[in-house]
Amino acid sequence: MYFFLNNDWSVEPRVALRWAFSSASSVNFGYGLHSQVVLLPIVLGRVRLSNGTYIQPNKDLGFVRSHHFVVEYDWLFAPHTRLKTEVYYQYVFHAAVD
Repeated sequence: MYFFLNNDWSVEPRVALRWAFSSASSVNFGYGLHSQVVLLPIVLGRVRLSNGTYIQPNKDLGFVRSHHFVVEYDWLFAPHTRLKTEVYYQYVFHAAVD
């Protein structure tokens, strides 16, 4: 991903693995590194200083990044009936806070 306003870029790898216990059940594992651009009104916002000049303090904000982890169990217990359960975890970092 590339953001032209501050020349920030990121690589976002993703991987998924499936382990089948039998033809009717499996466990799936997934991981992804995701990036998100901060909203443009925040990046382009201006602040007026006491001397009357304006600055853009958020112009160089980078991406908000997050690791996503998923574990899923899939069980086909009848010809047209399936049970899927999923556990999901997200870790957010490089998030701007006030």
